[in-house]
Amino acid sequence: MGLRVLLSCVSENRPGWYDKVYNLVLSVRSFGGSLADEQVVVNFVDGADPEVARTLEGLGAEVRVVERFDVRNPTPTSCGCWSSARSSTSTCWSRC
Repeated sequence: MGLRVLLSCVSENRPGWYDKVYNLVLSVRSFGGSLADEQVVVNFVDGADPEVARTLEGLGAEVRVVERFDVRNPTPTSCGCWSSARSSTSTCWSRC
């Protein structure tokens, strides 16, 4: 079995971020070439708008909710996601 790629990002659960995340997933699916069918995980900090989650899931993305890395940090700058295909836990490092 060949190597698989996991594309993952972290987003705030706010309207200003929804379009960015949607455009990211849509771009991967539309223009990703050999990556277009790879697993995409979108991690929302402290909650996910149900309508936004359904839209992203409709594009084949997995939506997860993660806790804020540090409440003193208002954006998830330190919160990206390394995720194991065998685990639903995430460790955070970058943002969308």
